[in-house]
Amino acid sequence: MRVGYLGPEGTYTWQMAQRLFPHEELVSFSPVGRVVRAVEKGIVDRAVVPFENIKEGPVFQMLDPLARMDHTHLIGEAWMPIVHALGALQETTLAQVRTLYSHPQALAQCAEALDTLLSENYDIVETGSTAGAAGTIQNQRLRNAAAIANVPALHKEGLAVLVDNLVPGNRTRFGVLSITPCEVFSTESLRYKTLLSISGLPDFPGALDDFVLMPLRKRGINKVYIQSRPQGNTAYRFLIELETHAKNPCFTAAYKDMQVLFGPQHQKQFTRGFKILGTYLDSKWKEGLS
Repeated sequence: MRVGYLGPEGTYTWQMAQRLFPHEELVSFSPVGRVVRAVEKGIVDRAVVPFENIKEGPVFQMLDPLARMDHTHLIGEAWMPIVHALGALQETTLAQVRTLYSHPQALAQCAEALDTLLSENYDIVETGSTAGAAGTIQNQRLRNAAAIANVPALHKEGLAVLVDNLVPGNRTRFGVLSITPCEVFSTESLRYKTLLSISGLPDFPGALDDFVLMPLRKRGINKVYIQSRPQGNTAYRFLIELETHAKNPCFTAAYKDMQVLFGPQHQKQFTRGFKILGTYLDSKWKEGLS
């Protein structure tokens, strides 16, 4: 089996892919949208993608590729601690750092710590991955610059670790993608989640609540995550994560309620705009946090 991941080798996503698929062939893609398209086109059988960070929230570069999935399903999630370190060329000291290289998510997660560590103003250069940032420092022999990445990625590029564990308690959850949906369903105490993509809502105040959230609330389905993404000048797409399985009778009833609320004149619009992106077991990734 071939498993795609956000590369290059050494990224946190690569680490998670190794953990989940230790005996499979791992294939690197960048940027993250190409990982999703690789599953859609059958280039890989599975893919591992970053989904949400405990400090900075959603990985926004991931939202639109997820919402545009036609044949791919989110079938699982898993989380891991994220230990960011600051690395530079052996001859560079912390006091000399004037430019930081890393992925936008890592830069945002470490912003508070960096403002304390670096007394002078510093420039930021965004890269496609944290491991790629470390490679840039070494390949271009950038003095007065540092990269935010994990320690193995820094050591692989021959960089010195200036500061380890910039953000204690940091963690990220990752999604597992597949052409084949998850068929596991139990009425026992297992916790499931389902991710929806909703678009084409009528353009009036409260449409999301009236047509989508209210039916879910009425059926006792908890919403744990919601993000909006622009579609054109005025329309928006919403990604909504629920604490339920898509085959749960309560969810099926809520879906029928939504159909009724949209009315017969808008059924095509409802069918086109309502997508179940996947159902998966809850990794309980926030448990244990204060």
